[in-house]
Order: sequence, then structure tokens, then C-alpha cells
Amino acid sequence: MNKIAILTATFNNKNDILNLINCLNSQISQNFKWYIIDNLSSDGTLDEIKKNCNVDYLIVSEKDHGIYDALNKGIKIIDEDY
Repeated sequence: MNKIAILTATFNNKNDILNLINCLNSQISQNFKWYIIDNLSSDGTLDEIKKNCNVDYLIVSEKDHGIYDALNKGIKIIDEDY
């Protein structure tokens, strides 16, 4: 079965990321991998992900030049079919 990639760019988004985590955790099919490209968040965003996420995920946390730079970084590392 083909796996799906979900790509999210984050920066200091601790207050909202838990809603997304809960949504991903509740999916009946876990046939996806979540890619998080983070611009060096300092508010605990990554801690929230690590503490609460129960799905397959990969975090890349490094300085970027905005959301499109982050999304392009993510596209380059995705190895899923869709």
C-alpha cells in the first residue's frame, strides 16, 4: 500500500499544534508520515509534538527563510508516494 506524506511548516506554534496532533492521532488509517519543518521554534512547539504525537513523523528544525523555503525543504526530503 502506498504511503502518504503530510508536510507542515512550523514556527512558534505551540498553542495550535496540539489540534493538528490530535487530528492526526485520531485517523483510522495510519498510512502516512508527518514531516514537520520547523524554523527553530523557541516556545515548546517541538516538545508538544514529541510528547503527544503517536504517528510516524520526522522533524527537521533549522533556520529557514520563510514558509516557502520550509515547504521546499520538506518536499526535497519526502520519500512517500503521495
